[in-house]
Amino acid sequence: MSQFSAISTTPCLSKKMETACAAATLAGEFISAEGIVFGGSRDASAESLLERKARISMLSAEHSEICSERDALLQKRGKASAGLEKAKNDFEQARTQYEIADREQSTSENQDCRPRTRIAGQRPKDRPPPLGAGDTRATDPSCG
Repeated sequence: MSQFSAISTTPCLSKKMETACAAATLAGEFISAEGIVFGGSRDASAESLLERKARISMLSAEHSEICSERDALLQKRGKASAGLEKAKNDFEQARTQYEIADREQSTSENQDCRPRTRIAGQRPKDRPPPLGAGDTRATDPSCG
């Protein structure tokens, strides 16, 4: 005979005043009210209804756990995506501000290097006389 661990009983049958119960094991064996054992061979154990139900319960619990993990990861991904989007926007704003500042600086430098309108023969008061031969004063590199 085989082991009968975790026996679940079916409703008891009564014949006249006698009480008899049938039982089924998790391995798929069935014990009739008369005591006859049916099924439960090692080959048929994979096909046992009770074993399949136990496997379904185990897989359902595993499925729930995996779904919870997936939901947590999706939430984490959503937060990361939002952070990435904010970083992209901040970067674009910084780039735009840099480009505006760069243009303003270039415009300012170009205005400093532009010859000013003056009356013929007069030198602007804010500019030194032009460089002559042998003059060692440095020139402004930004005014090429």
